[in-house]
Amino acid sequence: MIRFSRGILRVAAAAFAVALVAPATFPDGGAAQSVPSDAFYEFVDPTSYDPGCYGPCDCPVYSYPMSGMFRLVFQSVDPLYTNYAVEDFDAVVRRFDDSLRLRGRGTYRIGGEFALVHQMILDLDADGTPEHHDSGLVPGGIEFPTVVIALPAHAYACSDTVLDIHAARLTGGVEDPPGPADVLHAAPNPFTRTIELSFVQAVAGPAEASVFDAQGRLARRLPTGGWSAAGPRALDWDGRLDRGAAAPAGLYFVRVRTPGREWMRRVVRID
Repeated sequence: MIRFSRGILRVAAAAFAVALVAPATFPDGGAAQSVPSDAFYEFVDPTSYDPGCYGPCDCPVYSYPMSGMFRLVFQSVDPLYTNYAVEDFDAVVRRFDDSLRLRGRGTYRIGGEFALVHQMILDLDADGTPEHHDSGLVPGGIEFPTVVIALPAHAYACSDTVLDIHAARLTGGVEDPPGPADVLHAAPNPFTRTIELSFVQAVAGPAEASVFDAQGRLARRLPTGGWSAAGPRALDWDGRLDRGAAAPAGLYFVRVRTPGREWMRRVVRID
């Protein structure tokens, strides 16, 4: 997808947001901590990696979808901001003919004295090429604990690359809490090597289980043993693709079908 320069629109939107956001008040003079001390986040649509021309330059901006995850780790509260570390940033950018892997870490802070502002800084390795992205201290953060923020590499100075991040906190922690019998459980989630999928099959019959990547492509068909009696069942995914290679770290969807029932569950594999 090709988009035209949007740097001027970003600046105007930021100025408009400053005028609209009411003065921020926080307990003890700082921003309230609204996420656990260590929370996993996944990228959701429309997260993208956008190289091209910004500001006064006139050339297309290419927008490539980006999937992946990171951890947000609470660090401290000062008179104005709640400060977090961004750890285990791991993303895949799907370009026209290939993909780009981004890994690294950084910081995130949210708060403000007169209006709600936030900032994210990331130092990344892009398949061997270092990239430094800094949003600057910009209006926003009202969606927190969802993180919505744009990080340019060169302050939108003509030729630039922007990470347009929309990230939602994964719920359920390392293991799923007990729930109703008709839920597809996955534990541990996120996982590194093997994840167990458990469910209750209501009636006897065949079962089918498949794993799809973040773009909806089939990654693995899981063996289910064919016909099964009604009752509790458990399946394992060893984190491998159909051809035997290890699945890249990132977001996946598991679908399980039994007679009269279908479940879909998000899971995250980490290195």
